[in-house]
Amino acid sequence: MSSLWSPLGLERLLWFTAIYWFVSAILIWLRPRWFLPICAGLALAYTVFAVGFRGPAAVLFFLVSCWAIAEDVLLGIAIWATAVMVLVHFPVNYAWVYAALFLLPLIIRRPRWNLRFQPDWTRLEFAALAALIFALALQWLVALKPEVGADALAMHLAAPAQVAFLHKWPFDITQFIWALMPMGGDWAYTAVYLLGGEFAARLLNFALLVLLSILLYETVRQWLGVTASLLMTALFASTPLVQLETGSLFIENYLACMVFGAVTNVARNRPYHAAIFCGAALAAKFGAVAFVLPIMIVALLRGPWKQRLAFAGLVILFGVSPYAEAYARTKNPIFPFLNTKFHSPLYDTTTDLRNQRYLTPLTWKTPYEVTFHSSKYLEAQDGSIGFAYFYLLPLALLGLRRKDAWIYLAVAVIGFAGTFSEQSYLRYVYPSLPLFIVAIAAGAAVIERVACMLAAVLIAINVYFLPASNSYHRDFFINYFDRGDVDRYLAANAPDRRAVEYINKKNARPRVAFLETVGSADLQGTPFLYSWHSDSFWRALQQSQSPEDDLNLMRKFGIDYFVAPASPVKRVYTGPFLKRFTEPEYTFAGYSAYRWKAIPSAAQPPPSAAKGDYDDLNPSVEYQGIWTRDTHFDQPAGGTLAYSNQKGASATFHFTGKTVTLVYTKAPNRGRAAITIDGTNEVTLDQYNAETRWQSRWKVSVFPAGEHQLKIRVLGEKSEESSDVYVDIDRFIVE
Repeated sequence: MSSLWSPLGLERLLWFTAIYWFVSAILIWLRPRWFLPICAGLALAYTVFAVGFRGPAAVLFFLVSCWAIAEDVLLGIAIWATAVMVLVHFPVNYAWVYAALFLLPLIIRRPRWNLRFQPDWTRLEFAALAALIFALALQWLVALKPEVGADALAMHLAAPAQVAFLHKWPFDITQFIWALMPMGGDWAYTAVYLLGGEFAARLLNFALLVLLSILLYETVRQWLGVTASLLMTALFASTPLVQLETGSLFIENYLACMVFGAVTNVARNRPYHAAIFCGAALAAKFGAVAFVLPIMIVALLRGPWKQRLAFAGLVILFGVSPYAEAYARTKNPIFPFLNTKFHSPLYDTTTDLRNQRYLTPLTWKTPYEVTFHSSKYLEAQDGSIGFAYFYLLPLALLGLRRKDAWIYLAVAVIGFAGTFSEQSYLRYVYPSLPLFIVAIAAGAAVIERVACMLAAVLIAINVYFLPASNSYHRDFFINYFDRGDVDRYLAANAPDRRAVEYINKKNARPRVAFLETVGSADLQGTPFLYSWHSDSFWRALQQSQSPEDDLNLMRKFGIDYFVAPASPVKRVYTGPFLKRFTEPEYTFAGYSAYRWKAIPSAAQPPPSAAKGDYDDLNPSVEYQGIWTRDTHFDQPAGGTLAYSNQKGASATFHFTGKTVTLVYTKAPNRGRAAITIDGTNEVTLDQYNAETRWQSRWKVSVFPAGEHQLKIRVLGEKSEESSDVYVDIDRFIVE
């Protein structure tokens, strides 16, 4: 457990578990019907204490408005997200406008309210409810943390924040290469962000999980008793991957709600509702097509032709506009993805934006692999997807004869397989998980008591493995009774957010370069990220061949401030550029807001390294030409290496000693390098090998002892077997 939870996180988990179940046991024994109202009241009170009134109030107001539209909260969310998708085109996105719009359905329809919850349940059934609320509470506590996730800070929180700042979404692909992507989930977050800020968006994400759990319970209840239905729902809610999706502002909870809503309404023969959900899913993410396509096939095989035509029309109305707009602006309907096929002139037609680390083929071993070797399919630890799906999925075969159970299983399997075959990344198959639970529940009715016991055990195991899916919540919740805990959490996970806060106060509409981070969501200005999100800026810096090139590029982009750590690792020239041309104006936990120096520093000769080990990051290594720094592997010394395939690019190591060793990587794409000592005695080193061999060594002794320069120059040559001419540098050893 020590590798999953931190000591503090484990202590907090044990205390929370003990207190929760002690209080729950007393309530369930003495006043079981008070249990849910008391839990809801305490949760709301602590939420307001932790993050303020605006966030939870905005979410509740939004959800009430969604209910008023059609007396179906999820359907209302889909409709409002579609409306916001239109509104963001215009400069009308103000808090007061959205408050008036959300109030309108309440005035017009005056929906009927029925908030009574007085089921005639046994104490055992209330205990099962307590298990479900416990699982949801574990997700709620991490939703109360400030956002630190890279995807959220670069995209899913950045979009609502930019709309709040500019009062519209500019759809500018020169600023954000993802600006034309389907963003239905982000527009739902935008709706509440304008009223309640960051925590409104994060709490809406949690609310979507709660709504999904309610719908899941109602669905499995048709086959199982109350206790088993609640435990099956808790089994999903306690899945470690759920904490990843709920503890950061991803859109998979939104997408899973839309997909589940579509399947459920098809099963209930409500094709028009199903069509809206299908369209909303497509408008949230192109990857939803793997789930939506089988749902549409089932729906279009039912009913008269007029109904089928209306179904198709609603899917188009709610789902196609993001793709139509992207095509109209770029000639690629899913810009910038698959540009190798659609060939938009506005983007590189050779770049495959899929993550090359996650292209594992789908095989019969996949269920075992994703369960016990999850780290191959997610930036996480093994066990991230939980164990329920592997052990209980065979039960789904027992339930195939039950009414409509096959639809849930078919959509789950086809959606999982279709998504996984394109990108073997666990987060993207998330919408299949609640569908699998439904199929499992249909079969579990045959052995309901045994299934309950298995579910209880697997829920406990899921809780044990909760932090396996992420690196942010090993300490569990933030203790808001100690406000310094917020700073400690940000210092450990997103210190750049404090630098952005400082810049917002110092400069109106600043242009800021984020050189080692993508945490630009809070910026009230124009961000430039050294990542694919800011494509033109990213590519320009990749072509930089010196600190002076960096200087010219930053001036070209009109940069006012820079956000970077004190010791940059992602580029070979970032550190020298910052040292010569900028100075830190504000620093928090090792991250600084840098401003231009009034008088740039002169270039200093690299220091000569004495006896010891020196990483490729060391200032004694002087680079020339285009070099790329890689920080994605654990095997290199220090976790970094630098490589180049530019003919003539060089790296010179300045050292004092008699013997020096170059540590490098042999690999299938490596080429040849020319190595000289003090400009003489050139030798050729071929770094090619059919299999990757980390920390390979090349050693040379030099005479006399003293200061020397070891120079590695890329020849642009390779053996016939090699796929490229890359030369890499891992570290140097001086003796």
